[in-house]
Amino acid sequence: MKTIMRPDKVAGARHPGDVLEAAWEAILEKDYAPVFRPALAVLGALREGKAIDHAIRMVTECANRVADSLSDLGYDHAGPLYHRILGSAKSDGAFYTNNLSAVMLARLAFASGLVDWSDPEAVARLRIIDPACGTGTLLMAALQTIKARVGGANEMSDEDRNALHKRLVEDVLCGLDINQHGVQLAACNMTLGAPTVDYERMNLATMPHGPQGDDSPKAGSLEILTAASDTLDLHSITAARRSLESLDAEQVNESDEIWFPLCDLDAVIMNAPFTDNRKRSRKFGAEAIKAMQRHELDIRDRLEARDPAAGRVITTNSIRTFFTPLADQLLSTGKGVLAKVIPATACTGTSGVNERRFLAERFHVERIVTTHDPKRVNFSENTSIHECLLVCRRHPGGERPATEFVSLRRMPGSTDEAVEAADAIASGKAGPWGRVHLWPEDRVRSGDWTPVQWYDGSLECVRVSARHRLISIRPD
Repeated sequence: MKTIMRPDKVAGARHPGDVLEAAWEAILEKDYAPVFRPALAVLGALREGKAIDHAIRMVTECANRVADSLSDLGYDHAGPLYHRILGSAKSDGAFYTNNLSAVMLARLAFASGLVDWSDPEAVARLRIIDPACGTGTLLMAALQTIKARVGGANEMSDEDRNALHKRLVEDVLCGLDINQHGVQLAACNMTLGAPTVDYERMNLATMPHGPQGDDSPKAGSLEILTAASDTLDLHSITAARRSLESLDAEQVNESDEIWFPLCDLDAVIMNAPFTDNRKRSRKFGAEAIKAMQRHELDIRDRLEARDPAAGRVITTNSIRTFFTPLADQLLSTGKGVLAKVIPATACTGTSGVNERRFLAERFHVERIVTTHDPKRVNFSENTSIHECLLVCRRHPGGERPATEFVSLRRMPGSTDEAVEAADAIASGKAGPWGRVHLWPEDRVRSGDWTPVQWYDGSLECVRVSARHRLISIRPD
Protein backbone atom coordinates (compact mmCIF):
# COMPACT_ATOMS: atom_id res chain seq x y z
CA MET A 1 0.00 0.00 0.00
CA LYS A 2 2.68 2.40 -1.10
CA THR A 3 0.17 5.07 -2.21
CA ILE A 4 -0.76 5.86 1.39
CA MET A 5 0.88 9.01 2.75
CA ARG A 6 3.39 8.39 5.53
CA PRO A 7 2.44 9.63 9.03
CA ASP A 8 5.37 12.07 9.08
CA LYS A 9 3.71 13.94 6.19
CA VAL A 10 0.57 14.64 8.21
CA ALA A 11 2.31 17.27 10.32
CA GLY A 12 2.70 19.56 7.31
CA ALA A 13 -0.78 19.01 5.91
CA ARG A 14 -3.22 21.90 5.92
CA HIS A 15 -6.09 19.57 6.82
CA PRO A 16 -4.47 16.63 8.66
CA GLY A 17 -7.79 14.98 9.43
CA ASP A 18 -8.52 14.63 5.72
CA VAL A 19 -5.13 12.98 5.14
CA LEU A 20 -5.75 10.42 7.88
CA GLU A 21 -9.28 9.79 6.64
CA ALA A 22 -8.09 9.05 3.10
CA ALA A 23 -5.35 6.71 4.36
CA TRP A 24 -7.63 4.83 6.75
CA GLU A 25 -10.34 4.37 4.14
CA ALA A 26 -7.74 2.95 1.76
CA ILE A 27 -6.63 0.46 4.43
CA LEU A 28 -10.27 -0.35 5.15
CA GLU A 29 -10.70 -1.45 1.54
CA LYS A 30 -8.27 -4.29 2.33
CA ASP A 31 -9.27 -5.37 5.84
CA TYR A 32 -9.19 -4.47 9.56
CA ALA A 33 -12.73 -3.10 9.72
CA PRO A 34 -12.97 -3.44 13.54
CA VAL A 35 -9.82 -1.31 13.85
CA PHE A 36 -10.37 1.44 11.31
CA ARG A 37 -14.14 1.85 11.38
CA PRO A 38 -14.02 3.11 14.99
CA ALA A 39 -11.01 5.27 14.09
CA LEU A 40 -12.93 6.90 11.25
CA ALA A 41 -15.96 7.34 13.50
CA VAL A 42 -13.83 9.20 16.04
CA LEU A 43 -12.33 11.36 13.31
CA GLY A 44 -15.78 12.17 11.98
CA ALA A 45 -17.03 13.17 15.44
CA LEU A 46 -14.34 15.83 15.91
CA ARG A 47 -15.25 19.46 15.34
CA GLU A 48 -13.43 21.41 12.65
CA GLY A 49 -10.99 24.10 13.70
CA LYS A 50 -7.35 25.01 14.18
CA ALA A 51 -7.21 23.56 17.70
CA ILE A 52 -8.39 20.14 16.48
CA ASP A 53 -5.99 20.24 13.51
CA HIS A 54 -3.14 21.03 15.89
CA ALA A 55 -4.11 18.18 18.19
CA ILE A 56 -4.27 15.71 15.26
CA ARG A 57 -0.82 16.79 14.12
CA MET A 58 0.62 16.33 17.63
CA VAL A 59 -0.92 12.88 18.14
CA THR A 60 0.23 11.75 14.68
CA GLU A 61 3.73 13.02 15.38
CA CYS A 62 3.82 11.07 18.66
CA ALA A 63 2.52 7.93 16.93
CA ASN A 64 5.12 8.21 14.19
CA ARG A 65 7.89 8.74 16.74
CA VAL A 66 7.11 5.59 18.72
CA ALA A 67 6.24 3.38 15.72
CA ASP A 68 9.77 2.06 15.28
CA SER A 69 10.18 1.33 18.98
CA LEU A 70 6.88 -0.57 19.00
CA SER A 71 8.25 -2.79 16.26
CA ASP A 72 11.44 -3.38 18.23
CA LEU A 73 9.60 -4.21 21.44
CA GLY A 74 7.16 -6.59 19.79
CA TYR A 75 4.55 -6.12 22.48
CA ASP A 76 0.80 -6.39 22.26
CA HIS A 77 0.11 -2.72 22.95
CA ALA A 78 -3.55 -2.91 21.99
CA GLY A 79 -4.42 -5.55 24.59
CA PRO A 80 -4.47 -3.41 27.75
CA LEU A 81 -6.60 -0.70 26.14
CA TYR A 82 -8.92 -3.19 24.49
CA HIS A 83 -9.69 -5.01 27.73
CA ARG A 84 -10.30 -1.78 29.61
CA ILE A 85 -12.78 -0.21 27.21
CA LEU A 86 -14.69 -3.16 25.72
CA GLY A 87 -17.09 -4.82 28.11
CA SER A 88 -17.44 -7.88 25.88
CA ALA A 89 -13.98 -9.05 26.95
CA LYS A 90 -15.07 -9.59 30.54
CA SER A 91 -18.44 -11.06 29.61
CA ASP A 92 -16.59 -13.58 27.45
CA GLY A 93 -14.45 -14.50 30.44
CA ALA A 94 -11.29 -13.17 28.78
CA PHE A 95 -8.36 -11.66 30.65
CA TYR A 96 -5.44 -9.91 29.02
CA THR A 97 -2.12 -11.61 29.73
CA ASN A 98 0.46 -9.14 30.96
CA ASN A 99 3.21 -8.71 28.35
CA LEU A 100 6.01 -9.62 30.77
CA SER A 101 4.10 -12.71 31.93
CA ALA A 102 3.69 -13.72 28.29
CA VAL A 103 7.42 -13.35 27.70
CA MET A 104 8.20 -15.56 30.71
CA LEU A 105 5.72 -18.26 29.70
CA ALA A 106 6.93 -18.35 26.09
CA ARG A 107 10.58 -18.40 27.14
CA LEU A 108 9.94 -21.36 29.46
CA ALA A 109 7.79 -23.22 26.92
CA PHE A 110 10.07 -22.79 23.91
CA ALA A 111 13.20 -23.92 25.65
CA SER A 112 16.61 -24.30 24.07
CA GLY A 113 16.05 -28.03 23.51
CA LEU A 114 12.63 -27.81 21.84
CA VAL A 115 14.10 -27.80 18.32
CA ASP A 116 17.42 -27.18 16.60
CA TRP A 117 17.22 -23.39 16.56
CA SER A 118 20.15 -23.19 14.15
CA ASP A 119 18.08 -24.99 11.49
CA PRO A 120 15.62 -22.52 9.87
CA GLU A 121 13.71 -25.30 8.14
CA ALA A 122 13.20 -27.20 11.40
CA VAL A 123 11.90 -24.00 13.01
CA ALA A 124 9.57 -23.36 10.06
CA ARG A 125 8.05 -26.83 10.55
CA LEU A 126 6.91 -25.97 14.08
CA ARG A 127 3.17 -25.58 14.54
CA ILE A 128 1.98 -23.50 17.51
CA ILE A 129 -1.56 -22.45 18.40
CA ASP A 130 -3.38 -20.25 20.89
CA PRO A 131 -7.04 -21.35 20.81
CA ALA A 132 -8.12 -18.30 22.84
CA CYS A 133 -5.70 -15.73 21.41
CA GLY A 134 -7.52 -12.46 22.17
CA THR A 135 -5.39 -9.63 20.84
CA GLY A 136 -2.43 -11.94 20.29
CA THR A 137 -0.33 -11.28 23.40
CA LEU A 138 0.92 -14.85 23.78
CA LEU A 139 1.37 -15.32 20.03
CA MET A 140 3.50 -12.18 19.99
CA ALA A 141 5.56 -13.50 22.90
CA ALA A 142 6.00 -16.82 21.11
CA LEU A 143 7.06 -15.05 17.91
CA GLN A 144 9.60 -12.85 19.68
CA THR A 145 10.97 -15.76 21.72
CA ILE A 146 11.46 -17.94 18.65
CA LYS A 147 13.16 -15.08 16.79
CA ALA A 148 15.47 -14.57 19.77
CA ARG A 149 16.30 -18.30 19.92
CA VAL A 150 17.05 -18.46 16.19
CA GLY A 151 19.01 -15.19 16.31
CA GLY A 152 21.10 -16.52 19.18
CA ALA A 153 22.00 -19.62 17.18
CA ASN A 154 22.67 -17.94 13.82
CA GLU A 155 24.18 -14.83 12.35
CA MET A 156 21.27 -13.07 10.66
CA SER A 157 20.94 -10.05 8.38
CA ASP A 158 17.89 -7.79 8.42
CA GLU A 159 16.67 -9.63 5.36
CA ASP A 160 17.02 -12.97 7.15
CA ARG A 161 15.11 -11.67 10.16
CA ASN A 162 12.28 -10.38 7.98
CA ALA A 163 12.10 -13.70 6.14
CA LEU A 164 11.95 -15.57 9.45
CA HIS A 165 9.22 -13.26 10.74
CA LYS A 166 7.19 -13.85 7.58
CA ARG A 167 7.45 -17.65 7.87
CA LEU A 168 6.51 -17.59 11.54
CA VAL A 169 3.43 -15.48 10.84
CA GLU A 170 2.36 -17.38 7.73
CA ASP A 171 3.18 -20.98 8.69
CA VAL A 172 4.13 -21.50 12.33
CA LEU A 173 1.62 -19.53 14.43
CA CYS A 174 -2.15 -19.85 14.63
CA GLY A 175 -4.70 -17.99 16.73
CA LEU A 176 -8.41 -18.57 17.31
CA ASP A 177 -10.85 -16.47 19.29
CA ILE A 178 -14.57 -15.74 19.52
CA ASN A 179 -14.08 -11.97 19.37
CA GLN A 180 -13.52 -10.54 15.91
CA HIS A 181 -12.10 -7.27 17.24
CA GLY A 182 -9.46 -9.17 19.19
CA VAL A 183 -8.50 -11.29 16.18
CA GLN A 184 -8.14 -8.22 13.97
CA LEU A 185 -5.94 -6.53 16.57
CA ALA A 186 -3.89 -9.73 16.78
CA ALA A 187 -3.36 -9.50 13.02
CA CYS A 188 -2.10 -5.93 13.45
CA ASN A 189 0.22 -7.01 16.26
CA MET A 190 1.70 -9.85 14.23
CA THR A 191 3.13 -7.36 11.74
CA LEU A 192 5.17 -5.66 14.46
CA GLY A 193 8.85 -6.44 14.14
CA ALA A 194 8.68 -6.62 10.34
CA PRO A 195 6.30 -3.83 9.28
CA THR A 196 7.66 -3.66 5.72
CA VAL A 197 6.95 -7.33 4.97
CA ASP A 198 4.00 -8.25 2.74
CA TYR A 199 2.08 -11.18 4.20
CA GLU A 200 0.16 -13.58 1.99
CA ARG A 201 -1.81 -15.16 4.83
CA MET A 202 -2.26 -15.29 8.58
CA ASN A 203 -3.65 -18.26 10.46
CA LEU A 204 -6.01 -16.12 12.54
CA ALA A 205 -9.72 -16.83 12.63
CA THR A 206 -12.84 -15.77 14.48
CA MET A 207 -14.64 -18.86 15.74
CA PRO A 208 -18.46 -18.74 15.65
CA HIS A 209 -19.88 -18.30 19.15
CA GLY A 210 -23.38 -17.94 20.48
CA PRO A 211 -26.66 -18.14 18.56
CA GLN A 212 -26.20 -18.50 14.81
CA GLY A 213 -28.48 -17.63 11.91
CA ASP A 214 -30.33 -20.94 12.17
CA ASP A 215 -30.68 -20.51 15.99
CA SER A 216 -28.18 -23.29 16.62
CA PRO A 217 -25.53 -22.21 19.16
CA LYS A 218 -21.78 -22.45 18.61
CA ALA A 219 -19.06 -22.73 21.26
CA GLY A 220 -16.07 -21.12 19.56
CA SER A 221 -12.84 -23.12 19.63
CA LEU A 222 -14.55 -25.84 21.68
CA GLU A 223 -16.24 -27.06 18.50
CA ILE A 224 -12.88 -28.68 17.66
CA LEU A 225 -13.53 -31.14 20.50
CA THR A 226 -16.42 -32.66 18.57
CA ALA A 227 -14.18 -33.52 15.64
CA ALA A 228 -12.09 -36.65 16.15
CA SER A 229 -10.60 -36.53 12.66
CA ASP A 230 -6.82 -36.61 12.46
CA THR A 231 -6.98 -34.56 9.25
CA LEU A 232 -8.86 -31.57 10.69
CA ASP A 233 -7.44 -28.21 9.64
CA LEU A 234 -8.20 -24.52 10.04
CA HIS A 235 -9.61 -24.04 6.55
CA SER A 236 -12.18 -26.82 6.98
CA ILE A 237 -13.70 -25.35 10.15
CA THR A 238 -13.49 -21.66 9.23
CA ALA A 239 -14.17 -21.47 5.51
CA ALA A 240 -13.39 -17.90 4.50
CA ARG A 241 -16.54 -15.77 4.44
CA ARG A 242 -14.93 -12.46 3.69
CA SER A 243 -15.73 -10.44 0.60
CA LEU A 244 -14.38 -7.05 -0.36
CA GLU A 245 -17.97 -5.82 -0.45
CA SER A 246 -18.91 -6.69 3.13
CA LEU A 247 -15.55 -6.41 4.93
CA ASP A 248 -17.15 -8.11 7.95
CA ALA A 249 -14.47 -10.78 7.90
CA GLU A 250 -14.79 -13.85 10.04
CA GLN A 251 -11.31 -14.65 8.86
CA VAL A 252 -8.54 -12.10 8.52
CA ASN A 253 -7.51 -13.43 5.15
CA GLU A 254 -9.56 -14.91 2.30
CA SER A 255 -6.71 -16.83 0.70
CA ASP A 256 -7.56 -20.38 -0.31
CA GLU A 257 -3.98 -21.28 0.61
CA ILE A 258 -4.69 -21.03 4.33
CA TRP A 259 -4.07 -24.43 5.84
CA PHE A 260 -3.12 -25.08 9.42
CA PRO A 261 -3.51 -28.52 11.03
CA LEU A 262 -5.63 -28.81 14.16
CA CYS A 263 -3.92 -31.97 15.37
CA ASP A 264 -0.37 -33.23 15.98
CA LEU A 265 0.82 -29.72 16.92
CA ASP A 266 4.10 -28.90 18.63
CA ALA A 267 2.78 -26.43 21.19
CA VAL A 268 -0.36 -24.91 22.65
CA ILE A 269 0.09 -21.64 24.54
CA MET A 270 -2.95 -19.95 26.05
CA ASN A 271 -4.68 -18.04 28.81
CA ALA A 272 -8.09 -19.69 28.60
CA PRO A 273 -11.18 -17.77 29.79
CA PHE A 274 -12.06 -18.60 33.38
CA THR A 275 -14.96 -16.38 34.38
CA ASP A 276 -17.75 -18.10 36.34
CA ASN A 277 -20.32 -19.52 33.91
CA ARG A 278 -23.08 -17.55 35.64
CA LYS A 279 -21.39 -14.29 34.65
CA ARG A 280 -20.32 -15.31 31.17
CA SER A 281 -22.17 -14.43 27.94
CA ARG A 282 -24.42 -11.86 29.62
CA LYS A 283 -24.67 -10.08 26.25
CA PHE A 284 -27.04 -12.85 25.09
CA GLY A 285 -30.61 -13.36 26.23
CA ALA A 286 -31.64 -15.90 28.87
CA GLU A 287 -32.93 -18.45 26.36
CA ALA A 288 -29.80 -18.13 24.22
CA ILE A 289 -27.58 -18.65 27.25
CA LYS A 290 -29.48 -21.80 28.20
CA ALA A 291 -29.15 -23.13 24.66
CA MET A 292 -25.42 -22.40 24.71
CA GLN A 293 -25.00 -24.18 28.04
CA ARG A 294 -26.87 -27.22 26.74
CA HIS A 295 -24.65 -27.24 23.66
CA GLU A 296 -21.47 -27.06 25.78
CA LEU A 297 -22.69 -29.93 27.95
CA ASP A 298 -23.40 -31.91 24.78
CA ILE A 299 -19.79 -31.31 23.69
CA ARG A 300 -18.64 -32.59 27.08
CA ASP A 301 -20.85 -35.70 26.87
CA ARG A 302 -19.65 -36.52 23.35
CA LEU A 303 -16.05 -36.08 24.46
CA GLU A 304 -16.58 -38.27 27.52
CA ALA A 305 -18.06 -41.03 25.38
CA ARG A 306 -14.89 -40.99 23.27
CA ASP A 307 -12.37 -40.25 26.04
CA PRO A 308 -13.78 -40.70 29.56
CA ALA A 309 -10.74 -39.24 31.33
CA ALA A 310 -10.88 -36.09 29.19
CA GLY A 311 -14.62 -35.71 29.74
CA ARG A 312 -14.23 -35.89 33.52
CA VAL A 313 -11.90 -32.89 33.44
CA ILE A 314 -14.77 -30.59 32.47
CA THR A 315 -16.78 -28.97 35.25
CA THR A 316 -19.94 -26.89 35.01
CA ASN A 317 -18.36 -24.00 36.93
CA SER A 318 -16.07 -22.57 34.27
CA ILE A 319 -15.49 -22.79 30.54
CA ARG A 320 -11.75 -22.90 31.31
CA THR A 321 -11.79 -26.64 31.98
CA PHE A 322 -12.82 -27.40 28.37
CA PHE A 323 -9.51 -26.03 27.13
CA THR A 324 -7.37 -28.67 28.86
CA PRO A 325 -8.74 -31.65 26.87
CA LEU A 326 -8.79 -29.36 23.82
CA ALA A 327 -5.04 -28.78 24.20
CA ASP A 328 -4.49 -32.52 24.67
CA GLN A 329 -6.39 -33.20 21.44
CA LEU A 330 -4.50 -30.55 19.48
CA LEU A 331 -1.01 -31.61 20.57
CA SER A 332 1.28 -34.25 19.21
CA THR A 333 1.26 -37.34 21.40
CA GLY A 334 5.03 -37.62 21.10
CA LYS A 335 6.48 -34.18 21.67
CA GLY A 336 3.72 -31.66 22.39
CA VAL A 337 4.21 -28.75 24.81
CA LEU A 338 1.38 -27.16 26.78
CA ALA A 339 1.96 -23.72 28.30
CA LYS A 340 -0.87 -21.85 29.97
CA VAL A 341 -1.89 -19.31 32.57
CA ILE A 342 -4.17 -20.86 35.18
CA PRO A 343 -5.76 -19.69 38.44
CA ALA A 344 -3.93 -20.92 41.53
CA THR A 345 -7.17 -22.55 42.70
CA ALA A 346 -6.86 -24.96 39.75
CA CYS A 347 -3.81 -26.36 41.57
CA THR A 348 -5.44 -26.63 44.98
CA GLY A 349 -9.23 -26.83 44.67
CA THR A 350 -11.06 -30.13 45.09
CA SER A 351 -13.05 -29.51 41.91
CA GLY A 352 -9.81 -29.42 39.90
CA VAL A 353 -8.37 -32.76 40.99
CA ASN A 354 -9.53 -34.58 37.83
CA GLU A 355 -7.88 -31.96 35.65
CA ARG A 356 -4.62 -32.19 37.61
CA ARG A 357 -4.56 -35.97 37.39
CA PHE A 358 -5.38 -35.83 33.69
CA LEU A 359 -2.48 -33.45 33.00
CA ALA A 360 -0.07 -35.51 35.11
CA GLU A 361 -1.11 -38.69 33.33
CA ARG A 362 -0.71 -37.40 29.77
CA PHE A 363 2.18 -35.00 30.30
CA HIS A 364 5.19 -34.47 32.44
CA VAL A 365 4.18 -31.48 34.54
CA GLU A 366 7.52 -29.79 34.15
CA ARG A 367 7.09 -26.55 36.01
CA ILE A 368 4.51 -24.43 37.84
CA VAL A 369 5.45 -20.82 38.51
CA THR A 370 3.50 -18.89 41.14
CA THR A 371 3.97 -15.27 42.04
CA HIS A 372 4.17 -14.41 45.73
CA ASP A 373 4.97 -10.77 45.04
CA PRO A 374 2.64 -8.94 47.47
CA LYS A 375 2.19 -6.17 44.91
CA ARG A 376 1.32 -8.54 42.05
CA VAL A 377 -0.24 -11.97 42.61
CA ASN A 378 -1.44 -12.46 39.04
CA PHE A 379 -0.08 -12.82 35.53
CA SER A 380 -3.15 -11.26 33.88
CA GLU A 381 -4.44 -7.70 33.91
CA ASN A 382 -7.81 -6.51 35.25
CA THR A 383 -8.13 -9.37 37.70
CA SER A 384 -7.35 -10.00 41.35
CA ILE A 385 -7.21 -13.78 40.88
CA HIS A 386 -4.03 -15.45 42.12
CA GLU A 387 -2.47 -17.15 39.07
CA CYS A 388 0.25 -19.58 37.98
CA LEU A 389 2.22 -20.31 34.83
CA LEU A 390 2.03 -24.00 33.89
CA VAL A 391 4.39 -25.77 31.48
CA CYS A 392 3.78 -29.44 30.60
CA ARG A 393 5.54 -31.65 28.04
CA ARG A 394 4.81 -35.04 26.58
CA HIS A 395 7.10 -37.68 28.05
CA PRO A 396 8.44 -40.77 26.24
CA GLY A 397 7.48 -43.04 29.11
CA GLY A 398 9.05 -44.51 32.17
CA GLU A 399 9.77 -42.61 35.36
CA ARG A 400 9.25 -38.88 35.05
CA PRO A 401 11.34 -36.18 36.72
CA ALA A 402 10.01 -34.31 39.71
CA THR A 403 7.93 -31.20 39.08
CA GLU A 404 9.52 -27.84 39.79
CA PHE A 405 7.33 -25.56 41.87
CA VAL A 406 8.75 -22.06 41.48
CA SER A 407 7.79 -19.25 43.86
CA LEU A 408 8.58 -15.78 42.59
CA ARG A 409 9.72 -13.28 45.19
CA ARG A 410 8.89 -10.41 42.87
CA MET A 411 7.54 -9.97 39.37
CA PRO A 412 9.89 -8.72 36.61
CA GLY A 413 9.59 -5.05 35.76
CA SER A 414 10.93 -5.09 32.19
CA THR A 415 11.38 -7.40 29.21
CA ASP A 416 15.05 -7.93 30.06
CA GLU A 417 14.10 -8.90 33.61
CA ALA A 418 11.37 -11.26 32.33
CA VAL A 419 13.92 -13.03 30.12
CA GLU A 420 16.45 -13.09 32.97
CA ALA A 421 13.90 -14.54 35.40
CA ALA A 422 12.71 -17.17 32.91
CA ASP A 423 16.26 -18.27 32.11
CA ALA A 424 17.14 -18.47 35.81
CA ILE A 425 14.05 -20.59 36.45
CA ALA A 426 14.83 -22.83 33.47
CA SER A 427 18.28 -23.47 34.90
CA GLY A 428 16.66 -24.85 38.06
CA LYS A 429 18.05 -22.04 40.17
CA ALA A 430 15.69 -19.11 40.51
CA GLY A 431 18.39 -17.16 42.37
CA PRO A 432 17.26 -13.68 43.40
CA TRP A 433 13.87 -14.20 41.75
CA GLY A 434 12.58 -16.73 44.24
CA ARG A 435 12.69 -20.38 45.26
CA VAL A 436 12.48 -23.71 43.45
CA HIS A 437 11.01 -26.73 45.18
CA LEU A 438 10.95 -30.25 43.68
CA TRP A 439 7.75 -32.24 44.17
CA PRO A 440 7.78 -36.00 43.53
CA GLU A 441 5.95 -37.50 40.57
CA ASP A 442 3.65 -39.68 42.67
CA ARG A 443 2.25 -36.66 44.47
CA VAL A 444 1.79 -34.76 41.23
CA ARG A 445 -0.02 -37.73 39.68
CA SER A 446 -2.29 -37.97 42.72
CA GLY A 447 -3.39 -34.38 42.12
CA ASP A 448 -1.51 -32.93 45.08
CA TRP A 449 -0.10 -29.65 43.74
CA THR A 450 -0.33 -27.78 47.03
CA PRO A 451 3.19 -26.26 47.06
CA VAL A 452 1.76 -23.38 44.99
CA GLN A 453 0.35 -22.07 48.28
CA TRP A 454 3.74 -21.48 49.87
CA TYR A 455 6.62 -19.24 49.02
CA ASP A 456 8.86 -21.88 50.59
CA GLY A 457 7.69 -25.21 49.22
CA SER A 458 9.47 -27.10 51.97
CA LEU A 459 6.76 -25.86 54.34
CA GLU A 460 4.35 -28.15 52.53
CA CYS A 461 6.62 -31.12 53.31
CA VAL A 462 6.62 -30.12 56.98
CA ARG A 463 2.84 -29.83 56.95
CA VAL A 464 2.36 -33.23 55.29
CA SER A 465 4.91 -34.88 57.58
CA ALA A 466 3.24 -33.44 60.65
CA ARG A 467 -0.18 -34.60 59.48
CA HIS A 468 1.11 -38.15 58.96
CA ARG A 469 2.64 -38.19 62.44
CA LEU A 470 -0.69 -37.10 63.93
CA ILE A 471 -2.49 -39.83 62.01
CA SER A 472 0.03 -42.45 63.16
CA ILE A 473 -0.56 -41.72 66.90
CA ARG A 474 -4.32 -41.36 66.63
CA PRO A 475 -6.01 -44.10 68.71
CA ASP A 476 -8.27 -46.58 66.86
